[in-house]
Amino acid sequence: MPEFDSDGVRLHYVLAGPDDGQPIVLVHGFASDYELNWVGSRWQDTLTGAERLVIGLDCRGHGRSEKPHVPEAYARPVMAADVIRLLDCLGVEAAEYLGYSMEARIGLEVVTRHGARCRKAVLGGLGRWEGRRREAGSGSTTAELIARRLRGDPSRRDPQAEMF
Repeated sequence: MPEFDSDGVRLHYVLAGPDDGQPIVLVHGFASDYELNWVGSRWQDTLTGAERLVIGLDCRGHGRSEKPHVPEAYARPVMAADVIRLLDCLGVEAAEYLGYSMEARIGLEVVTRHGARCRKAVLGGLGRWEGRRREAGSGSTTAELIARRLRGDPSRRDPQAEMF
């Protein structure tokens, strides 16, 4: 299992396809992992069949990667830096980027903060994020409610949180 250190956090990644293929980084959505989003859906097969070098990342807190227990470890700039550190680790100067859901937002950070490292980007399932919205009467953000629901707390009702 290939892993690398991203500023003290151990992250798992996958390489597939020809070593000399055009590199493309595939980054999964929230509460998922590389295998579920990109192998199970056959995107990895499709891209390697097109002679692409697929670089798959299990983001921090997901899949086989380490799961820090501090909220600041999951800030968008931090997670975008994970992608750049992975490219650095592999000696890849620039790659294409395919991100879904949460990682489409991370992709925006990669493109805006590290544009020279990203040749092209496809950002799927970006949608509108209301992570700063507060639940009436509780003071909780939607992101906090999602975290509570993932831990099995049914005490708060929020349609977006209940999707998870």
